[in-house]
This record gives sequence, C-alpha cells and structure tokens, in this order.
Amino acid sequence: MADPTRRRGSISAVVLLYRNWPGVRATIDSLLAQGTAIAEIVVVDQEGTAGTPAPIESAYPSVRVIRPTVNGGYGAGMNAGVAATDPSSDAVLLVTHDCLVGAGCVERLADLLWSADDIGAAGPVLCWRSRPGAVFSGGGRIDADGLPSHRWADDRLVTHLRRPTADPEWLDGACILVRSAAFDRIGGFDPAYFLYFEDADFGLRLRRAGWRVAVAPGALAWQEPADSLPVALWVRNRLRFLRTHGTAAQRRAELRRAAAAAGRGVRFGARRLDRGPLRRAAARLYGVLAAYLPIDPVRLARRGSRHQRPGGRWDATVRPPIHPLTRPEEQSVTNTAQRILALIDLTNLDPQATAADIERLCADALTVHGPVAAVCVWPAFVAQCVHLLGASGVRVATVVNFPDGGEDVEAVVAATRQAVADGADEIDVVIPYRALLRGDSVAVIELVDAVVNAAGSAHVKAILETGELPDQPTVARATELAIAAGAAFVKTSTGTTPVSATPEAAHTMLEVIHGAGRPVGLKPSGGIRTVGQAAVYLDLADQVMGASWATPDTFRIGASSLLRDVLAHLGEPGDETPTAPR
Repeated sequence: MADPTRRRGSISAVVLLYRNWPGVRATIDSLLAQGTAIAEIVVVDQEGTAGTPAPIESAYPSVRVIRPTVNGGYGAGMNAGVAATDPSSDAVLLVTHDCLVGAGCVERLADLLWSADDIGAAGPVLCWRSRPGAVFSGGGRIDADGLPSHRWADDRLVTHLRRPTADPEWLDGACILVRSAAFDRIGGFDPAYFLYFEDADFGLRLRRAGWRVAVAPGALAWQEPADSLPVALWVRNRLRFLRTHGTAAQRRAELRRAAAAAGRGVRFGARRLDRGPLRRAAARLYGVLAAYLPIDPVRLARRGSRHQRPGGRWDATVRPPIHPLTRPEEQSVTNTAQRILALIDLTNLDPQATAADIERLCADALTVHGPVAAVCVWPAFVAQCVHLLGASGVRVATVVNFPDGGEDVEAVVAATRQAVADGADEIDVVIPYRALLRGDSVAVIELVDAVVNAAGSAHVKAILETGELPDQPTVARATELAIAAGAAFVKTSTGTTPVSATPEAAHTMLEVIHGAGRPVGLKPSGGIRTVGQAAVYLDLADQVMGASWATPDTFRIGASSLLRDVLAHLGEPGDETPTAPR
C-alpha cells in the first residue's frame, strides 16, 4: 500500500486513436468513470483530418483532441499526446483505443506508482475482452532469445492474482501509468519502431535509467488486440530490438530464423505457383533488409498503414442515445406486461417452503399467456422442479452461498455440483461482498471462478448484494470482478437486505456490461412487485444496451409476487404466488 503521507501527483491521460470510432467511446467512458483520479484526457487521432473526428468533441466536450498531420505510429503518437498534456502533471496514463480501464484501476496504479520513489511506471493486469477471466499480460519479460514476451499469457486471472508477483521487465503499451519525470528522462518512446516492440523497448530503457516498472495486481484492464501482425514490421522490429538490447549471438540466430522462414515461403510458393506465399516471403526478406537499412517509418504510413487494423475485433456499434425514462403509462401497459412475463425468474426462497408450495410455483410458471423464464428455488427442491416442468422450456435455477455471501469456497463448490447433478440449469451465487469491502478482490474472483468451473454448462448468476455496497464505483468494481471470473449474469441483490435492487445500481451494472466485450446478462432482483417497477429496469436496459437486447438470455427479473400484477395487467387476476425474499 502507498504511504498515506506521500503526496499523490496529478494525472493526465492520453488515448491513442486510429480508426476506432465509435469503439473508442468505451475507452473514454472507462476513463471518465475513474472520477477525479484523472485531471484531463487528451485523444491523439492518428488519422489527422481524415475519418470522422467531430463526434469526439461533440460527445465529450471535456476531452481535448489533437490530430498529427501524419500517422507516425504508436511511439510518435504517444509522444505527441504527452507533449500536449498539462506540463504540471506528475504522471501520464497511456491508453490505446481498444482498452477498457476497470473501476478503481487508476487509483490502484497511482497508489503503486507513488509508493516508492524508484517506480517509474505501473501497469494493470491486462485481460482479454473476449475471455475476461484469462490474462493477456501480467507485464512482460525477455525470453532466452532476447525477445519480449508476455508473462502469464492465457493464465486464469484468479490463479495469477493469487501468485506472488515480481517486477516485470516491461509493461504492455495498452495501459501504462508513467511518471512524467521518468518519461522525460528517457525521451519517451522510440518512434522508429512505428508499431510493436516500442513498449518493451520503453520498459528496458526505464530500467537502465534506474527506474522500476511494476504491476498492480488489483488493477484490472481489458483489451482485444489484433490477431495478426504485418510480417515486414514483425521481422524488422525483432531485429531492431535485438540490435538495441540483445547480444550478437541473439541477432545472428534471429537472422537465421528470418532467412529460413523466407526460404520456406519461397519454396512453398514456387511449388504452388501461389502469389500469396511468395508475397509473404518477400515481406520477410524486406523485414530482414529493413532492419539494416535506413527506412523511414513515416514513409510506410504515407503508403497506407494497412498493418493497423481499422477498428479491431471489438468495434462497437454506436450506443443508442440515453433519453429520459419513459413512464410505463406512456407505453402500452399490456405489451410491457407481456414482455416482462417472459423475463421473470419466479422465486420461492421462503425458508418454510414445502413440496406443495413448490408444486404450486411450477404450475404458476406456466401461465395461459406463456411461461416465465425460470423458477428459482432452494437446492433441495431442484429435482422436484425438473420433474414437474419437464420439457416446458422453463429453466430451473437455485442459489448457493445464499444469502450471507460467505467465503467457504469448498462448501459452495460442493453445493453447486450437487445442484447441477439434480438438474439445475442456472446457479445464482452470492459473491463474498464483505471480502470486497475489506479490499480483497481476489476472494470474489476465486469464489465465482470456482462456481463457474463446478457448474459446467449451467449458467452462473453472480449476486452482488448492491444494497450493502457503499457507492456506485464499488458496484462497478464488483460487476467487473464477477464478469472477469466468468459469470454469465450479474444480479443486484438477494432481497434479504434493507436495500435491494435500485435503478442506480442497475444502470451502473449495465454500463459495465456494455463494455464487457462478451455477452453478459443483468438480473435486477429484490423489491420488484409491480409492472411499473419492473418497467423502470426494462427501460434502463433498452436505453443502455438497445431495444432488442433484453431477452431471457440476457435479462431477468427476480421476483416472487410480480407475476400476480403482470397477470392482472394481461386480464387475468392470477393466484397468489408464494412471497419470499428476493
């Protein structure tokens, strides 16, 4: 932890953008969500005057945009962005347009950066956006060939966070917090690389200047990098890196590898008379030559920067504009009620529930207007529900670690396995939210990850107990941790605490889901008893995620008495359903 008496410096942020509008909106939103941790945001638009830059200024009046006349690559762009920040800033956060910065990430990076005078740069644990529970980079190392590689790539996040970590040799350029003094001392990034390897070169030069680089395990960020690299740049930059940081033997070995790969491509292309392999072989040869010839990377940019993927894999569609909440009476209440019916998790978690109560619950789930999405019962009644509902399509959900959210992982895993063996389709697990309040993020990931693995094909809904969390940044943090651990849904509450579901918590959770990079559902639960109350949450989902997003696969409403009001709006009084906490 940082020394509480140590002065915390001011932080500016630089976002490097290249043909990723509107995807960069998620990046900017994640930075704005850091609150006062960031004093200013500067976006470097590498397309210059091309593209569609105007929406950035109109959507984010507080964000400043600079547009270099030429795309000089990662290093030149970041250098230009840092030069445009407030000269009084003590540190600069460097972020690429495809990176999402987790809740509280910048605070944790700053705590680490200012905890010791010799730390020059701090980075988060970087995860895949498409596989949030898998690590993309825990900082980098230099391998036996003298080349940079990521530490713990594709490791499970929960395993990585439990492992004692040593300082890496470099930090991934997707997200780095660097002291301004350290950045200035080494002259920033080397723009000669143009793309790739400049972050590793930057880290090694920092270390040679006497600065440490470190990873803050509690700080999380997500990225989906390009899945292919331009061969010419790849070969050229490997050789350039070895010429700066490697040995003569390592350079000779790399030259032999590049020449051998080029030779294989030529022979294969000649046999097949295929221009593709020949072109790739020529690119490898070009890369070998370029490493030893004075080739200006800006000339490459002027010829067309095809090696920078426009947008990347996770280009987001434009988010629907947020409008004021529509009151239910302004809609067709009947249509709203019909829509809500298909999204209900009909619940009986009464401690005194009997088999007769559960039989009536299953009968109520199959209404004349259509079935509900699922029934949610105690584990002891799962097998009975599976038998009664048969092939109706109504899923059977149960709860584990409920409602207290303890931290006995083995007991929760055993209960999960038994529920799945009895036929449960879905597992609603309470996260150890008290551990989160103590600052133990790892306990949350560890328990949810264990349940996800024990559940197999059954979907896991992580109950955050948002009414017990002190503020919306903590709700966002809990949501991100649950998603990172592999939860298919995040759920607001157990319904057993004084404060259950609230629109504020649901909105925060939806914002995190919007930037998750993979499908994740939301389940508001607790205190939702009328169509009007349920419609508020459905409205929120429509506004943040789009009008067609909320389906039984992505949105549920946990309730024990809502069905009665829904049926009344559909013209049927409906029987009393068991009332229980939810």
